[in-house]
Amino acid sequence: MAGIEDTSVRLNMLVQAGKMLLESGAATYRVEETLQMLGRGLLLSDVEVFVTPTGFILSAAGPSHCLTRVCRVTHLGVDMNRISALNRLSREAASDALMPEQIAARLGKIQQRPSLYPTWLVVLGVAVACGAFAALLGGGWREFLATVLGAALSMILRVALRPARLIPLMVIVLAAFAATAGSVLGCRALACPSPDLAPIAAALQLVPGVPLVTAVIDLATGDIISGMARGAYAALMAAGIALGMLLFLAWGFMP
Repeated sequence: MAGIEDTSVRLNMLVQAGKMLLESGAATYRVEETLQMLGRGLLLSDVEVFVTPTGFILSAAGPSHCLTRVCRVTHLGVDMNRISALNRLSREAASDALMPEQIAARLGKIQQRPSLYPTWLVVLGVAVACGAFAALLGGGWREFLATVLGAALSMILRVALRPARLIPLMVIVLAAFAATAGSVLGCRALACPSPDLAPIAAALQLVPGVPLVTAVIDLATGDIISGMARGAYAALMAAGIALGMLLFLAWGFMP
């Protein structure tokens, strides 16, 4: 009985790592590779993982027992810092540099680690980056300021809605609406010469870049199911951006 409990505890540690990876936007091959390396460090054999974008099935064998876990992932985001930390941990574990107790402690620290940058800095960086896109598209300082306003309003709304755990499509539609509203009204107040640039640039932050990239990676590595699912998710988010912008512009607010 003790062997089953020990294997179960170690398998649960792999589930914890796999869930963090998927929630952070890791590609399928990265989840499989990291969990297999961690499994070696935890003295588990025959580690097999079947990964989808919203969950995974994991099985591994201990000294005398084989156990299986199914994990459902409901929160999808992007956190490359967490993925990097788990990747480093898996390599240290595979080289026998860590004991199972140390691996468990490191996993707990990674899970409790706050975001690398404060929220205000993320909002500011996103807003300025979108404003720079407006300038690259040919806009002037007025379009830049209007875009910064719309992008900041959209990002603040996304951060405010994060605890509510709404479905991603709803969040994208509301954020696109806010980005369009803020940039269009900002263009009206500043009398922008090219008011059509600001809404486009402000909504660029919502483009699902990580799902698109991971979809291509999954398809290229032969993970067809995950690749198609991620691609469909990215297409749905793109449609949500268009819908959010249309809901505002359809009311006759087009500058």
